[in-house]
Amino acid sequence: MSWSRAWSWVAIGIAAVLAAGCGDDTGSTDVGDAGDAERVDGDTPADTPTDAGDAEEVDADTPTDAGDAEGVDADTPTDAGDAEEVDADTPTDAGDAEEVEGDTPGDVADTCGDGSDNDGDGWTDAEDPDCAAGVSEAGYGTTECNDGEDNDGDLTIDSGDPECTGADDDSEAPVLTLNCDNGLDDDGDGWTDADDPDCMDGFLEAGTGRTACNNGRDDDADTRIDAADPGCASALDIDERDAMLPGCSNGLDDDRDGWTDAEDPDCSAGREERGFGFTQCNDNRDNDGDRAVDAADPDCADGFDNSEAPDAFSCWNRVDDDGDGWTDRADPDCATGTGTESGFGTTQCNDGRDNDGDWQIDARDPDCDNARDDSESPVAVPGCENGLDDDGDGWIDRADPDCATGTGTETGFGTTQCNDGLDNDRDFFVDSVDPGCTDALDNDETDPTGPACSNGADDDRDGWTDAEDPDCMWGDAERGYGWTQCNNGLDDDRDGATDRADPDCTDALDRSETGGTVTNCTDRLDNDGDGWTDAADPDCATGVGREMGYGWTACNNGIDDDRDTRVDAADPGCTDALDIDETDSTTAGCSNGVDDDHDGWTDIADPDCRFGMTEVGYGTTQCNDGRDNDGDGTVDAADAQCRNALDTSERI
Repeated sequence: MSWSRAWSWVAIGIAAVLAAGCGDDTGSTDVGDAGDAERVDGDTPADTPTDAGDAEEVDADTPTDAGDAEGVDADTPTDAGDAEEVDADTPTDAGDAEEVEGDTPGDVADTCGDGSDNDGDGWTDAEDPDCAAGVSEAGYGTTECNDGEDNDGDLTIDSGDPECTGADDDSEAPVLTLNCDNGLDDDGDGWTDADDPDCMDGFLEAGTGRTACNNGRDDDADTRIDAADPGCASALDIDERDAMLPGCSNGLDDDRDGWTDAEDPDCSAGREERGFGFTQCNDNRDNDGDRAVDAADPDCADGFDNSEAPDAFSCWNRVDDDGDGWTDRADPDCATGTGTESGFGTTQCNDGRDNDGDWQIDARDPDCDNARDDSESPVAVPGCENGLDDDGDGWIDRADPDCATGTGTETGFGTTQCNDGLDNDRDFFVDSVDPGCTDALDNDETDPTGPACSNGADDDRDGWTDAEDPDCMWGDAERGYGWTQCNNGLDDDRDGATDRADPDCTDALDRSETGGTVTNCTDRLDNDGDGWTDAADPDCATGVGREMGYGWTACNNGIDDDRDTRVDAADPGCTDALDIDETDSTTAGCSNGVDDDHDGWTDIADPDCRFGMTEVGYGTTQCNDGRDNDGDGTVDAADAQCRNALDTSERI
């Protein structure tokens, strides 16, 4: 190897060593050395924005010095690298992430007009007091309605509290309004103003109290609470139990029918108010369509009033409004032009007196043709027209062969088997009472065949047929007269009518043909409040002519014997007042073959069963309203003119 060649290789090695050492002058201070990781310098303008190595540089760079990560400088708006800079920039310095400055109006830090609650205090923009003093919402304030606390303990805070009118409101507490003299029950406890204990020691009704009569509970289990309970004399009363006074003298409407004590018909025959009755002013119905019922109807004088209609219409309402026995056009009052029934008149048949001593008065006296008739005395009639069996042969007037002779007098027995006074067929029945006699001229007393208690014939000629005849109540044949005045074949009250023909006889068991000076068994009213009316009331079968109160059977004792909340006549288990078992039939009310509501219509014939499963009482049509609308003595289902319960007229 030549020396020149050897020195060449040495020179190359030295150059390589020098080149490697010059690329890592970490601690040097020079210009353009991109490797200075922690350099502190003052670069010349040649230090271009690409000097990426100045990681934590402190300098005064040009706007494009992107390497100043945490620089402190006074840059131009485009110095995007100042991450946490403190400066006085223009509004477009988007890089100031946490800047503290005094910007111009266009700076996005203005928060008082953006429609948002930026400080979370519940108040937005102009509602927030912060916006009255600056341009941004800065948090809670010092007033009770802007301090972030529930100052009044109502579980609502600041803007969420209904008592706060604004953020400047310094009280969350409600504004108290005095209400002890406004005539209202403001707290709904039933007591008003001075009657409310709250107003005795304050000025506000604040709710229920602690006494039995102001605690909002039904302490005596009578379905009435506090102020609505008749046992509460005041809100301070500690006992809700009702006073133990007789129900007819305690000044209370015990049965809630609107009538109190003597006003209530129940108190005319008993000592307790028992509920609604049957007069128009006590039946819980709006009978005249004026939207006022019973005691609330100004046209009702009391619970006995049988017309809710105004007096101006009392001559057209088919009701005896003045109780003189004459109704509408039959009453002379209605001929005066006033349109009002006003009471008794001056004639014997309209003066309210029994002028002829026959125990019958005015309209009830068969001798009164009308209210203008001035004589209650019977008109003398010939023996064949007086309704009497003058010769005692069992045949009366035209039924007696004697009256066919033209003499006008009944003279005694005849010659036929049915008028000879003998028991020719030895069946213990004679002549007119013998089932085998069709009339007085019948010459054969032999009885007809067939069941005597279901053949539709008055087999014993006592005036009572089949089930009406007491004989059929205890046997299978009609056997003749009985022992009561209404089944003995005699005109006991000498009014010209015998037994069934006597209007005072309610049935064959009636023990008196005399109506008496006081009679209420034919007025279509439940006068004693026991639920049973007229002939349906057992009292009217005793012969006294008056409904007198409860009886002894389960269906007429005023007690809810089967505990179904329905009593006696109102109980579907009672077929009549003599029923000794109130227990309801197990068959559905509309398919049990029973007239459960006693309106005369049974099961599907009752309109109630067309719209429900239970018979619930009278309806509104003339053939289902419990009244004798056409005055023929028969009511609703019993009236031959009623085709069904929906029939609107008893007259056709």
